[in-house]
Amino acid sequence: GFLPDTPDSCLSVYEYAGLPSLKAMQRGAGQAVVERPRVQITCRGTARDYSTPRGNAKTVWQRLDGLGAQDMSAVTYLFVEALGSPFELLRDANERVVIACNYQVQKRAS
Repeated sequence: GFLPDTPDSCLSVYEYAGLPSLKAMQRGAGQAVVERPRVQITCRGTARDYSTPRGNAKTVWQRLDGLGAQDMSAVTYLFVEALGSPFELLRDANERVVIACNYQVQKRAS
């Protein structure tokens, strides 16, 4: 949920508002069965290095975009979709480039 000052090269995951949950009628009340959060994944490198964080973000994008059902940490993730391609988010005060990509996630309600 945050990008620490050190190490220079690192990856972070931020949750942010997603879409409303998908509901199913169960005993007369709509119960959430699929949650649809969104996440932003950022990759940072060393000072003035653009290619390493860009390459890391592309690798993450290639592995996550279109990912089907996966069980991780007792949660079933049904689908992950990139909302675009990786992009330069910022350059911090230490001249480190941060590349980001946003993802729509579908997971079983937990």
